[in-house]
Amino acid sequence: MILRLLISSILCLVIVIMDWSRLTRSTPIGRTTYIVIMLYVIYTGYGYIRMNPVPNLNDAVSAVFRAPATQIDKSLKATSTVDDIKPKAEKKDGN
Repeated sequence: MILRLLISSILCLVIVIMDWSRLTRSTPIGRTTYIVIMLYVIYTGYGYIRMNPVPNLNDAVSAVFRAPATQIDKSLKATSTVDDIKPKAEKKDGN
């Protein structure tokens, strides 16, 4: 585990050093994007160092937004049926 931590730390440090000049000249959006990507690298690197799989980000987002998404989906579904939409002349059974 110590070796993995050492290797990962050195690689992240090399990446940041190599990108530092470009990072200081970039726009705030570019810096924010870089930081988000590096946070993801650190997040997945943590699983590599600990030799434990970390939760998938898609699963985390799904767990947080599943209930609100289901409620929104139910509220947007049409409550009428096909029979309610048919004109009155078609609804009559010939009587």
